[in-house]
Amino acid sequence: MELRNQSGSRIPQSGQPTKPARLGNSYLLKKGVAAKTKKVVVPKGFLYHNTQAWVNMKHLEEEGYVVIPFLSEREIKIEKDAFKTALTQMTDVFKNPQQMIRDDETFQYLSEQKNPQSATAMLVGGGFAALGNPASFHNQFVRKLRARIHQHVIDMVFKPKLISDPELKFEQIIDRMMFRRPDQEVTEEKWHRDEADAGDDDDVFGGWINLDLKDDTKEYSGNQIFSAAPTTHIGLKNIKKGFGKIPENERPGLRKLKKRIVIPPGYVLIFYERLAHEVAKSESKVDRFRLFLGWRLTESENSVIPELNSLLDDQKAMPLKSGQAARMKPKLWWATSSFKDQAWSTTYVQDRHIVTKTFKGGKKKGQTRNVIRDVITQGIPDLVPRAERDNFPEYSEEERDLYKPTRLGLSDDTRIDLSPIFDTWKTARVTVDDIKKKELDCSTTTMKTATKKKRAETKKKTVIKKRKNKVKKRKIDTEEEEEEEEAEEEEEKQYKPKKVKKKKKKRKLYSEEDDEEWVP
Repeated sequence: MELRNQSGSRIPQSGQPTKPARLGNSYLLKKGVAAKTKKVVVPKGFLYHNTQAWVNMKHLEEEGYVVIPFLSEREIKIEKDAFKTALTQMTDVFKNPQQMIRDDETFQYLSEQKNPQSATAMLVGGGFAALGNPASFHNQFVRKLRARIHQHVIDMVFKPKLISDPELKFEQIIDRMMFRRPDQEVTEEKWHRDEADAGDDDDVFGGWINLDLKDDTKEYSGNQIFSAAPTTHIGLKNIKKGFGKIPENERPGLRKLKKRIVIPPGYVLIFYERLAHEVAKSESKVDRFRLFLGWRLTESENSVIPELNSLLDDQKAMPLKSGQAARMKPKLWWATSSFKDQAWSTTYVQDRHIVTKTFKGGKKKGQTRNVIRDVITQGIPDLVPRAERDNFPEYSEEERDLYKPTRLGLSDDTRIDLSPIFDTWKTARVTVDDIKKKELDCSTTTMKTATKKKRAETKKKTVIKKRKNKVKKRKIDTEEEEEEEEAEEEEEKQYKPKKVKKKKKKRKLYSEEDDEEWVP
């Protein structure tokens, strides 16, 4: 793929691959660019080090999506451990979240046909598995990762658009964590568009970062899939419906355009929310980890989330981009899976979040179920014990600016780096010991220390192992030498000629008869 400026001269691309690598049905350059165009014209005077961002933005505008790299394999492991740590801190809703995320933790319930069943403990009802409790929005892990990714997507995608339009501002929209257990099957969602309650001329983007890793033992590649119809976002404006279903008569055309877009581990997906897409039914043999993300390009000064500052002050569950509340389970889950909902709720959920629901019709009319409430309306200060508040620090002004329309991050002077603020946070309370049997912290400094300790322990174990192997080898060598000596001795005995003993003649003793016989 050639890059040319407006005058037609070619821009050199040192170290950039000339052919895209194919991943499934999506085309991604090794640096993360998903572009099919053979010739891309870069605006005259555009900085060379930003050409990659320009190509990414061009593909996003034309195709409706782009996939970019973000984390290395080592960084994914670190972030995944921090993700698990955050899950163990969700004492705002659950009795013992530390116990819930163990691989072998299951609960028993009756199916709707009264058959005994068992299921893995989960942190949210339904198959989609996007968390809806306040702690999932405001823990240290998720806030650090959002701050880190904010500057990255500006540099890799949105900077050209923002530079070309001085009135345009960039805003990150807080979204949910996803922790999906193996038996949480994703139910099919037909073709639709996600629409935020934003201005007509605003561009709203959704996406996520894949925090899964390859698992050879369970035959899982680590790749996540986004099923969409590229180019179907062009010419549309925000319809502000939240979940806009596409009519049945338009779906055959979408199926022809359908594309399975691959998001490798550590990569970020960005797509126009008005792009037609679907959620395909899927199963998994492993736990799945994902952080949903959202952004907006706008000329407005106001956030897409009303009363943003109040929500951040009280650290309540954040509404979705469409304005809908984040739920702890699907709306009718209590009715369609009533026994499962009741067993899960009464086993793991704190009593203050349990409500009684009654069937108003049908065969179950009059029956009641004690289940978790649909939406948690209280904030962290009202739900989390004071001793655990350090896991959810107050928001600083610099951090709040990420979630408001600004032009931060476009120059070296305004680059976003909140690590000095994060370093002042008290270490997150670690409760992941039962899972990993080691102390783990979300801060970068502690991570480095933990890594050094781990290396030292590994080195020590290696030295001890080598010594044992040497001693073992010496012992084996000694035993082999003794065996060889014994074998040699046996051979010598076998082939040594036997000495033949000569029989001695018995001498006759002298007698008088001998004298008589003798005649001189």
